[in-house]
Amino acid sequence: MKTNIVGTWELTHIKGWYWADDEDESHITVDKSPESDDKFRFSLNANGGCIWYDYDAGTWKSYSGITKYELNANILIIKDSYSSGDETDWQTCKRFKIVSIKGNTMICTVCLMDEGDTERLHLRKDKY
Repeated sequence: MKTNIVGTWELTHIKGWYWADDEDESHITVDKSPESDDKFRFSLNANGGCIWYDYDAGTWKSYSGITKYELNANILIIKDSYSSGDETDWQTCKRFKIVSIKGNTMICTVCLMDEGDTERLHLRKDKY
């Protein structure tokens, strides 16, 4: 899997749910292409280096804090230089459980910041 993961990946689809901020504690289903403020890319190299990109004001901008990644079995952990090692802190450590990689498509799940929230992400590897 390590060799298949090297490259630049871009989010292409989001499916899942999150808790609604209401008294009923209901959940909201999500099944969509990412909107501008949801878009991201990351580039992974063979030596464990990583560059994270956010889509901002119509252009891709790299975030200099994210510099490395680890792959433990099917768990991709992307860390920034400020990471305390707390792998539940989405601000400094992003955990993706890889469900499959086939060709240039990766499907993974990610737990969001709120307890119980989960999303299934579809990412495409390409030359950007």
